[in-house]
Amino acid sequence: MKSSHYLAIAVRLFAVALLLYSLNQFAILSQVLNMNAEETATLARVIAYASSLIPFFIAMLLWFFPMTVSRSILKPDLDKVIEPVSPGNTLTVILLAMGLYFFYNAAVDASHWLTILFMNARSAQYAQDFFHISPEHKAQMVAIALELILSTVLILKAKTVSQKMLKLAR
Repeated sequence: MKSSHYLAIAVRLFAVALLLYSLNQFAILSQVLNMNAEETATLARVIAYASSLIPFFIAMLLWFFPMTVSRSILKPDLDKVIEPVSPGNTLTVILLAMGLYFFYNAAVDASHWLTILFMNARSAQYAQDFFHISPEHKAQMVAIALELILSTVLILKAKTVSQKMLKLAR
């Protein structure tokens, strides 16, 4: 397969993600349309229509014309046949992708809890709690810390982990 074929597959996957996003926006559109005319401004309705219809139409174009899009992105001199990648390298890339995904989610959650902790510390000056931290919340914080540590280890040691996994599979 050529580079343009791989890019066409990625374009189709992006079209699916964009379609799912537009379906979420259609739910918001239905809520806006169910409101009274006095409650919603015309601009709000226009924005609701645009935020749901534009991604939908772009997703349809990307789905039906992926090769045209990929050929317009890639220059002809870059469109070459790609050699297959070894299983070890493929597994390393998959592990890196998983590590980055989990690290991203853990970093977002950690920033949330750090903000809560900071705001609690600031509100303690005024003798009131901003947010009560229950044992479940503390357990979530510990789990997020572990997720950050494990995802960092997975990112840094992806090659070693993939080699161990391939040895175990043999």
